[in-house]
Amino acid sequence: MYVIVLVLAGCVSMPLPPDLSDSELHALAQAQPAALRVAITECRQSKTGEPYAPFADEHCQNLIPKVSALLKKTGLVGAVSESDQTADLSILIHETPRRIYWSTAGHNPGIALFGLAIPIWWADRFGYHLSLTDRKTGQRIELNSLREGTSIQGSWGTLTGMLPGRTLSPVKMDEAEVARIKLALLQLLEARQ
Repeated sequence: MYVIVLVLAGCVSMPLPPDLSDSELHALAQAQPAALRVAITECRQSKTGEPYAPFADEHCQNLIPKVSALLKKTGLVGAVSESDQTADLSILIHETPRRIYWSTAGHNPGIALFGLAIPIWWADRFGYHLSLTDRKTGQRIELNSLREGTSIQGSWGTLTGMLPGRTLSPVKMDEAEVARIKLALLQLLEARQ
């Protein structure tokens, strides 16, 4: 019984990005695998302004592997590095503000006590802002999927996570980001032909 209570209290509902159009879904379905070499050349995170600015370097250390993993999941990227001069594409990660994990409501001991009866919610930021540049053609595409939404934790998080446009699974969030990154990569590949 206590396990069920803790699981329900610990569920976090997050908003999904808007659905892709039919033409975008068709382009994804028609995509042929590729083995692009990608270099993440820069990660820009503000060191002033935000209350979590002192953690900007740590944020980049976490963000680069995350973006690398998303790139590889597209099926269009074979290798990702941080300094490959022979890479096909270079990527700049623009400021991607995120809450530091320990600052979220999940670290509040009260969530275990009150999570079933009282939902806890907070504004959060999701998505990425990337600049993808094809080194062969010089074409640059801005991919900005940054958005704000409300995260809900507790029993209401479990219930709202089942609604359309929301999820309980970070994997679903990643799948949506992979699709958007793949569309941007396909645009760069089309420009090569």
